[in-house]
Amino acid sequence: MSPFRRSTTYQLDLSRFPRRPEAEHQRHGLTRIAKADATVTDPRPITIVVPVYNAPRDVRVCLESVVANTAHPGARLLVVDDASPDPAIAPMLADFAARYERVEVVTNEINLGFLGTCNHGFALTASADVLLLNSDTVVPPRWLMGMSLAAAESEVGTVTALSNNAWAFSVPAVNFNEMPGPIDPVGRAIRQTSERRYPETPMGHGFCLLIKREVLDATGGFDPVFGRGYHEETDLSMRAAAAGWRHVVDDATFVEHTGSVSFSGEKADLLIANRAIIDDRHPEYGPRSEQFLVSDEMAAVRARVDALWNAAIGATRPRVLVVGGPVVELAAPAADLAWLTLAVEGSMASVADEQRDVVDRFELADAGNGLLAVVADLAANYGIEALALVPEGGLEADAARQVDAAAIALGLPVLDSDAARVEFEQARKQARVFAPRSASRTTRTPSRQPR
Repeated sequence: MSPFRRSTTYQLDLSRFPRRPEAEHQRHGLTRIAKADATVTDPRPITIVVPVYNAPRDVRVCLESVVANTAHPGARLLVVDDASPDPAIAPMLADFAARYERVEVVTNEINLGFLGTCNHGFALTASADVLLLNSDTVVPPRWLMGMSLAAAESEVGTVTALSNNAWAFSVPAVNFNEMPGPIDPVGRAIRQTSERRYPETPMGHGFCLLIKREVLDATGGFDPVFGRGYHEETDLSMRAAAAGWRHVVDDATFVEHTGSVSFSGEKADLLIANRAIIDDRHPEYGPRSEQFLVSDEMAAVRARVDALWNAAIGATRPRVLVVGGPVVELAAPAADLAWLTLAVEGSMASVADEQRDVVDRFELADAGNGLLAVVADLAANYGIEALALVPEGGLEADAARQVDAAAIALGLPVLDSDAARVEFEQARKQARVFAPRSASRTTRTPSRQPR
């Protein structure tokens, strides 16, 4: 299924080119899961909701990572301050909203607690899907587009990312893992090696949880009975599942989560009390969660991450897809970028790595429009972070138009084929949806609190 709403459909026929043997993919360091029905139009709008209460340092790091690494064309950021008493919070958030477009800060008149703040944020997101993000998280490049891809199938109601500290969603080990390095290379390595299995889970996890608008409308958000929090997303997930929705893990997206390493007495009491509510309401949750924890799908995901957790992280480079005609030559590719080349000739397209070994081939069912879908497919399956065009290689004008259209829809910057690293970073900044703001800041205090 496509991660994008349908307007014009570009069909691919991949049946003549089955997936290459796994051993060859391992040799090249590339993994390919064929998706035959890629379609590219406008993504579903998503509002990133970040509840905030004190902890200004964590909040700043979180929001700066969101601004730096979000290129989803339909994204907005809503920060909901739950009447934080820390005097550093209000001016910091006001300054943040003043500096960036598509960022809004809302301040509760009184402290509503975590659940109340989340529901307040949900109510302010209109018809958009919601990405609930804890303020003690740090996100990597392409994170939101990855979550959108995982939510592509119509019956998927929620998507949860992988993390270093999110119980059953943690990798490589369950619960807590020390980060092996900065978030960008860690997230990049996991995305580039992902098989996009999208394991099914009985529940989502609120540290980084994409919730479709239809699920929010059907469930009414979080139930206030869960008080200060814990298991509220479990209850929402179980109610949504009863209505026919599925919940999946995005095994291509990894989000760093500070969380609470120590298990305080207060937290333990809240977990015990709220788990009792869950067991009473949803007796099937216990067996299902235990099955998920030891499932073969999650075991495979953890094994893959474990294999690269320390060794491969530092060597992972941003991956660029270079698109040209029958002959694709790179003048002077930057050494700190990883390159794939897509050579297009008529209705055929082939993908080669930096050693010029062919790692994928496509036959375009529609030679006039199929390239756009191929680029979308490769961007998802190879963790592409930028595109580069080589028009002198014989790329036809219409093919170049399709690549540009794919770049816009996917939030991918377009580089020159001999791009240096500095251009890659500059192009990434230009592709961000949260551009610097020239107008006055957008903050507000609601005149009344939501019921």
